Amino acid sequence: HWAGSAMAGGWYLVGVACILMQCTLSNVGLTLQKSSLNNEEGRFPRRRAYRQPRWLMGMAVYLVSHPLTVVALTLAPQSIIAPLGCTEVIVNTITSPLVLKERFSRRDFIGTLLVAGGCVGVVLFGSHKEGADPDFTISLLLNPEKNPGFFVLCWVCLISLVIGEYVLFVTRWGPLRFCGRETSVLSARGWSLPVVAGIYISYNALFIKTFT
Repeated sequence: HWAGSAMAGGWYLVGVACILMQCTLSNVGLTLQKSSLNNEEGRFPRRRAYRQPRWLMGMAVYLVSHPLTVVALTLAPQSIIAPLGCTEVIVNTITSPLVLKERFSRRDFIGTLLVAGGCVGVVLFGSHKEGADPDFTISLLLNPEKNPGFFVLCWVCLISLVIGEYVLFVTRWGPLRFCGRETSVLSARGWSLPVVAGIYISYNALFIKTFT
């Protein structure tokens, strides 16, 4: 009932603001951790991560940001909140060059524009009604056996996850051989990392939605 009244009162905009804040804080936390680890590369002996004040501060910011996702999913439909999680990529294009001094290429710029355009389109044209899909209910979330397609999706995700994790593990030491040919490390990790990250993030969002 609260979610429905929140949508009717325009509170979904607060939910959008919460997820944008969560993405920003989460990225800031990760950037602080990466910056701390980079600074340790020139030190001897190197301190462990939990002994680095900046790393600990980054971890605290990262953890504090995640309850905002629960608030966002309570105030706005997942069809809007989930895609807006990509704004973390946009924030990263700002923090990485400024803090970590990483190179920002033209391809990165084009990709960022596409992500930003997609996020704006989701907010402007996405469904602002909670429960727009009558077939997607809390009963289905808690009892997935009622939908055979869910098991197909789980198996596809599981197989993709195993392959992706295997590629990421093997390419730590060199190129991956496939059908007698070597695949470049950059290419192999370039497709496997988004697959693995996407599956983890998707199921994380599903879990949070069920909880809320």
